[in-house]
Amino acid sequence: MENLGKASENRPLWKISKTIYRIIVAVDLEVERIGLRTILSRYAEIYKVVGEASNCNDLMNLLDRYECDILVTDFLIPEVNASLDGIILLRELRNRHTELQIITLISFRDAEIVRILHSEGVRAVVEKTSAEKILDALRVVKAGHIYISERVQGKPTSHTPSRGR
Repeated sequence: MENLGKASENRPLWKISKTIYRIIVAVDLEVERIGLRTILSRYAEIYKVVGEASNCNDLMNLLDRYECDILVTDFLIPEVNASLDGIILLRELRNRHTELQIITLISFRDAEIVRILHSEGVRAVVEKTSAEKILDALRVVKAGHIYISERVQGKPTSHTPSRGR
């Protein structure tokens, strides 16, 4: 995997490249990872998948090894060590990778979970079944906004972050 730039103290990691955003995809099902990689490869001038993980341990190892601007992860990604659930994983990610933009995929509708995800710094919450919504979420997150798809919240929302995340 090629290195697409180094972080500096003056620029957040997710703003290094003006045209190519480095993405790690963390989804347990291989068919879903392949689907996401295929969708993103159609926009190779904007997105580059720099790593894929099928569990929490692999994800954390990838993030420690590769520079990444955006993480697209399943909220229910399995953990190898059985010590991380979705919320704890997000907290750990926020602590270790403060500039990482996180898009979380969920397969259920739960306003409370969406609220918690937002409070944990997740930039987008998207239903797993819609490739178009994932692309919408990427565009909104790149613009510095929050995206919550209508299927997980009841209606689409997009607004400017209130805490500068």
